[in-house]
Amino acid sequence: GQVVGILLPTNNSQVLSAIENLVNSNPYKVGSGKIIVVEFLDPECPYCALFSHEYSNLLNQLIENGTITYEVYYFPTHVVGYYQEGNSTAFTYGVANWLIITHVWSGNPQAGLQLLEGAYNIAFNYLIQAQQATSQQEAMVLFNDYPIAQYNYLSTYYPINITMSTALEIVDNASNNVMNVLQSLNLPQQMYGTPLLQQ
Repeated sequence: GQVVGILLPTNNSQVLSAIENLVNSNPYKVGSGKIIVVEFLDPECPYCALFSHEYSNLLNQLIENGTITYEVYYFPTHVVGYYQEGNSTAFTYGVANWLIITHVWSGNPQAGLQLLEGAYNIAFNYLIQAQQATSQQEAMVLFNDYPIAQYNYLSTYYPINITMSTALEIVDNASNNVMNVLQSLNLPQQMYGTPLLQQ
């Protein structure tokens, strides 16, 4: 398989400026390739977990051989679902998971990427179990439990506790930032979602 991104028109100076600002302002990157792959993601996103399962080996290969620079932005679309459903535990653990990954990433990008992939691997295994569940209730329990399982794994590297109000502020700021970026790139509203890849 191959990573498929969205190719933007290069004759639009506004879009080119937005891409340049996007790349230059992002601390969560790894690799040194001339091709930059930007992914807007949520560690709690099941589709991101499926994408990681399918393409993480390819991404790592392209990073290691110097083909791409890989960058991630927080787009907490799925963690918000836990909050909307009243699952404050999964919500706060989900936001804490992002904070742990990026804390490690800031000091060691390769280690941060490995933690992200490890979190996705946990989610993927839970999703497989949910698919095999004998009832919808059993499947939902598994879906609600994997942010906690991810946190138990990630917190061995850097434990962190956050309050609901802090988590809501982080999610709100991240969502607003990403929406502003995507609008500056002239991407249509119906394309907003995770994982959104920009190549």
